[in-house]
Formats: sequence, structure tokens, C-alpha cells
Amino acid sequence: MYNILIVDDEQLMRSYLANNITAICPSYQITGIACDGIEAMDLLKHRHFDLVITDIRMPAMDGLSLCKFIYETAPETKIVIISGYNDFEYARTAIKYQVTEYLLKPLNDDNLYDVLMNVKESLDGNQKNLMPISSGQDKEMTSLDVFSAFLLSIIEGNTNQVYTLYEAIEDRSLNFMKQYACLVLFTIDELNLMLLHENNYDLTTHHLKLYKICQSFCIENNIVSVYDNHSCVLLFFSEDTLSALQESITKICCDLQDEFASNKLPKITIACGKYFSDIMDAPLSAMSAYDTLALTLKNFSNPIFYESYLEEEGFINQLNQISSKIYEDYLKNDTEHLYFSIQSFCNLFKKPITLSTMLRSGSYLIRYICSRSNIKAHYINGAYKELTMHVEQLMPHSEYRKDDIFNALCHTVSRLNSPNNRRMLSETNQIVNLATNYILKHYDEPLSLSLIADEIGVNSCYLSDLIHKNLGQSYSKYLLKIRMEQAVQMMRQNPGDKVYSIAEKVGFVSTKHFISVFKRYYGLTPTAYMEQSLTRSFPFHT
Repeated sequence: MYNILIVDDEQLMRSYLANNITAICPSYQITGIACDGIEAMDLLKHRHFDLVITDIRMPAMDGLSLCKFIYETAPETKIVIISGYNDFEYARTAIKYQVTEYLLKPLNDDNLYDVLMNVKESLDGNQKNLMPISSGQDKEMTSLDVFSAFLLSIIEGNTNQVYTLYEAIEDRSLNFMKQYACLVLFTIDELNLMLLHENNYDLTTHHLKLYKICQSFCIENNIVSVYDNHSCVLLFFSEDTLSALQESITKICCDLQDEFASNKLPKITIACGKYFSDIMDAPLSAMSAYDTLALTLKNFSNPIFYESYLEEEGFINQLNQISSKIYEDYLKNDTEHLYFSIQSFCNLFKKPITLSTMLRSGSYLIRYICSRSNIKAHYINGAYKELTMHVEQLMPHSEYRKDDIFNALCHTVSRLNSPNNRRMLSETNQIVNLATNYILKHYDEPLSLSLIADEIGVNSCYLSDLIHKNLGQSYSKYLLKIRMEQAVQMMRQNPGDKVYSIAEKVGFVSTKHFISVFKRYYGLTPTAYMEQSLTRSFPFHT
């Protein structure tokens, strides 16, 4: 029998789990009960548990902190989180700490049985460990793990992590990148969940399940995959020709959809990003994949290729402009302008407005606004409930006015706004100027896109999108450009400086990587550049 530690600050939940788990699944026995994370940590120091079932919010030490402790000290122990909160950030952190399952309260015996059996299969050795290995465990990482971590670091703009993993890639002579590449996005179709009347729009659990299925499939088929900060899965494809790339994407997407169906996942939306030949352009491919999701409003079938994006680029640009205006009205809590912006949004679609159109439009706007602001799960769930409530009210009527649709979408968007969190939208150029000024002042420090976004007060994905649209290049490429230009300036001013010293001064943690990047950027090694700069000057790379 497998030993279980139950951790929950609610007496009723502790009693329910303690009294029912063995009856539900006889392969387990309860050998420990704790009221909070600190008490659980003390038990874990002295006893072995095969499975820990923990609440996510508790006094003294919460469930995620306990997960971190288990991940660092007893990584073989399986973890199941039970929570009353449905939040993408919980899912993301849960994946980081190798949480096996994530369940929402209230529990029932059937759901608990399914989870216990899944964990049992894993403990029996019938399933592979599907969770990623952290970059700090480089010696234990497979080549697939290394490149996946490298790709995620590029997408999230974590430059120091990129530099660190670049050395591991060079040391292993990894070559996942061919002539053409593309990122393909997989995400849960929220509208489909609403139509299925899923309780509490259980996105977190479904996203975790989606990730685990994709991760297992990708390991078996040697495909690079990452779980991004939108709680979506991105698969990396690379081939020598565009036709081979499209064939590969079509085949893998077809195989994965069979996997999703067999695992009873809700409908999945699949969108392909822009093709690229430079790995540093991966963030642009990811962003274009998110833009391509807009074509779900026109009922495009999976997978939605980048060619469809190009054909509908005019529509997508108009949609983004109006959605941006809706986002601005949302931030200002300007309900009057919001009404007219939503009217413009709906008028983009030439066909008559139906309840299905309203559902899909409302779901799209919720997702769009959440991708640009850090919104608590309570308000996200409230917006979805507001949307479905209006649909249910209108459904019995054979006819309804356009105004009813516009008002319903206005109320849906407004529900995302916390009454205690009002702020005006900064001008786009002000946001970009703040970001570039921060980079210019701190380029020699460990930088990441999320750090800069936090300093400015915006969502990191939104900032990434603004930098690309205003500067014509990704955040990673812009930061690299600044560091290269500063390195050249230092070489010209002090040609006797050591290469490792210059690398450190411009923010590189690896001298080897600095030399490699510099040579690719200017066509010479730093040493050769300094030697030749004594007799002539070289132009900056553009």
C-alpha cells in the first residue's frame, strides 16, 4: 500500500479525506495528517510519504510553498493540490514544482478516485514522469529538456537563462533548429467549456491535463514543447522546407487530437505562428500564434495555419485595434465608450449577431484582456458567469435586439474590473520608452522581460507585443543589440580590456557565449575586433 500525508487547515476536509480515501482506493493508507504546511514539513523530514494531498491556501505556510519544499527535498513524492481557486498562475507554479494533479473544491468520490488511480499508475511505474526538469538540474536533463528550457527562456525574455542554457546546447552539439521553424499553440476552447456547462469553467485542471498529454506525446516523439505564461502549450517544429514543415505540423496535430479525444479533453484550439529561421525570433512566432486565435471567431478549423493569418491579416489588424480600444475603456472603467467600442467590434462580423457569436466574442474579449492584465481568478470566473447569464436570459426569446448583445458584452468586460483597482492606460509609446530606458540603464544586470514589466506595471506578454510592434524586433533581440553596441564602445575606448571583463560588463554570464554571439553579430571574435579597431573602425551591425 502507498502512504499518504493529508495537509489541510479545514477539519471537515481532513476528515473526509482520512475517512474515505482507503475505501475509495484500497491501494492507499493514511499515515500522516497535518493542519498546515509547517506541520507537514516536520512530518516529511522524519517519514517517507508516497503521496501528499494538500490544500493550496493555509496559514503559516501555504500549499505551493510546501510543494516547493517537497520538490527540493523529496522529488519522488507525488503531490495533489486541492483548491477552491481556479487560477492559471497556480497551474503554472504547480507544473514548476512537479505537482501531479490539481483538483477544485468541492470534491466528489468519482473525481478523487480518478486522481488516486492516476497517481497509483505513476507510482507503479506504468507512467513516465511527465513534468519538466528545472534548469538547475542540467546534469540530469535530457537534450529535449535542455532545448525546451532554452526555448522557453527565449520566449519569456529571460536572457541570463538563455546564456546559461546556450552553453549546455553547445556542449551537447544540439541541433533542433533546421532551415524553417514554427511554434504551434494548443489551448482549451473556453466557449466549448461554457456550452458543456463545466462547473466553475475548470480551466486550470484542463490546462494541466492538456500539458501532461502534450508532454508525454512530445517525449515519445522527440518534439520540443513548452508551457508558456498564458497557460498554453507551444510545440516547436523545424524542417528543411516549408512544405515538409506544414506536413509535419498537420500529422502531429492530427495524432494529438486523437490523444485529446481518448483522454476526454474538451475541444482544443490549435493555431500556428509565423515561420522563422532565427531561434531568437521565436517570441514573434508565439505572438503571431496568439493573433491567429482571432480566426476562431470566424470558425476556422484546426490547425489554423499562418497562411490563414496572412489571408485575414486585415481583419485581424482591425480586430486588434478595436480590442485594444476595448482594453483601454476597460482600464478607464469608461462604460459609455466601452459600449460603442463593443458595437464596432461586433460590426466587424458581416453576418447577423447570434447568441453563438455573442458567446465566442465574449470569450475572446475575456482572453484578450486577461493576456494584457494580471486579473484574479475571481473576476475571470465572474466575467464568464456574467456572459452565460445573459445568454440564458436571451435564449427563450425568438428575437432579441442588437442592443441586448452589446449590453451583455459590456457587462461581461466590466466584471473583469476590480472596484479597488482603477488605473488609466499609459500611452503605448510611453510604455515602450519606459521599457527601453530601463534596459539602457540596467543592460549590465540580470534582466528578464517579466522583471521589466513588473517595474513598469504592465503584463509581460503585453509589453513583449508592444516592443515588437514599436521597435520592429523582439525584446531579446533589442537587448542583445544594446549589449553588443555597448561592448563595441568599450572595446574602442579600452582596447586592452580582457574579453571576460567586457562580457561581464555588458551582462553576459558566460564568456564563451559572449564570444559566440559577438562573432555571429560582427563577423569577428572580440579579440580580432579589438586588434583591428586599433587601425580602423567598424560599423555597428544593423
